Amino acid sequence: MKRIILTFALVLLVVVKGFAQMSCDTLKISGTYTIHVVFPSEIKYVEITRKVINAKLVENSRNILALRASAPFDNITTISVLESSGQLHTFLVENVSVPKKLIYDYRSPSTIKTEGNFAETRIMSRSGLQFSEKSLLQRPQGLYHLGDRRDRIQFYCENIFIYGGETYFVFSLKNHSNIRYECKDFSFAIENGKGAKRELQTSKTLAPDNRFGTIAVDPGAVKRIWYRVPKFTLDKGLVLNVTAYETAGSRNLSLQIAAKDVNSAEGW
Repeated sequence: MKRIILTFALVLLVVVKGFAQMSCDTLKISGTYTIHVVFPSEIKYVEITRKVINAKLVENSRNILALRASAPFDNITTISVLESSGQLHTFLVENVSVPKKLIYDYRSPSTIKTEGNFAETRIMSRSGLQFSEKSLLQRPQGLYHLGDRRDRIQFYCENIFIYGGETYFVFSLKNHSNIRYECKDFSFAIENGKGAKRELQTSKTLAPDNRFGTIAVDPGAVKRIWYRVPKFTLDKGLVLNVTAYETAGSRNLSLQIAAKDVNSAEGW
């Protein structure tokens, strides 16, 4: 009897360990909006049950999967993702007209890179500031026409700099409400502007490779954050759409940066 109980316990342990390697969540997608699923490590394998979902890895970031419905569907389907770490995720996927959540981040706080490690240099800005993480946030605001506001929250792109072959975007969030504002991350997507030519129709997600500053703003406070993106330029008619999705809230903010603003970024 003891041997039977011991055998059963070992089988149960194996089953529990197997389930520990697998996560299950419901992803709500549509054909209008692209959602992004962020994993702690590189994606090695993706299996889609039904061919009603378009899935692709984000350029320059092998741990982010972009999903969009290729056609409306009624029944819930599934998608499985295997990471290089061996972690297996199986998701239920539901079709909705407007997803309430556009970013699913499965990284633990310890794996999210929020601050850079830059060696100090002797390159000085026109304001006399030496290049560093903090000095990017200390430069006076240079752009005033790139912003959005909602529910007494203001979202601005204050500066765009080029340094070391990469593009830095400096953003600010001003909270004039009585409720703390929190956001996990901003999303960056190159999309068609009003004057986009037919041959330039596109939708492409950009993956920043670093961020400095936490995105949490107390009532009455101002928070500045910068993102670093590998240097790029935009064709006329395309825009960079930057969106802040509030964590556990609906105060989502979005601003569009035109090609002329990206292509005329100021050097440090």
